[in-house]
Amino acid sequence: MKKPIYQLLTSLFILTSLLSIHLPSFAQADEQRFKIELSISAGGKTAKTLLNSSSISFSRQDVYTLADSSKSSVVDQTTNKAPQLPRDIYLSADANSISTDAMEILAKHKGALSGTIIVTDAYNQSQVKRIQFSNALLSGYSDQISSYGYNGKPGSVAFSFLCKELTVDGISISP
Repeated sequence: MKKPIYQLLTSLFILTSLLSIHLPSFAQADEQRFKIELSISAGGKTAKTLLNSSSISFSRQDVYTLADSSKSSVVDQTTNKAPQLPRDIYLSADANSISTDAMEILAKHKGALSGTIIVTDAYNQSQVKRIQFSNALLSGYSDQISSYGYNGKPGSVAFSFLCKELTVDGISISP
């Protein structure tokens, strides 16, 4: 009678041990489920680098100013209009580090840039999102290094572009 209980307990112990070993690795794998790759072009050169994240933002402030012009307290006396925000699209990204080729393009090219950000699902290798931008200018760059590290790397890089043209999955974004 003790033998079946012993076998059951042994099986449960082995199963629990295996799950405790593999369960953390499943959670870590899900953290890096998506691959985000930036391809940037300028001056006849193209470079690729991996990203941690990317975001798009824009403002339609003038639409709200026109709709609420009676409440606007700041008015240009020469035109009798409220000041307007630039109608640009902001594209920001961050990475653990960037490739040397991408760094060279960002550091040396002062004119318009173009590029693509492709998000791929690492599980089934399918493309999840495609962001294309053109007529963009580098508006900010930050390179941080720390003794603590970020995701196993000694630092992080963040940069942003002002874009005149941007499409997401084939849909043109118009601010």
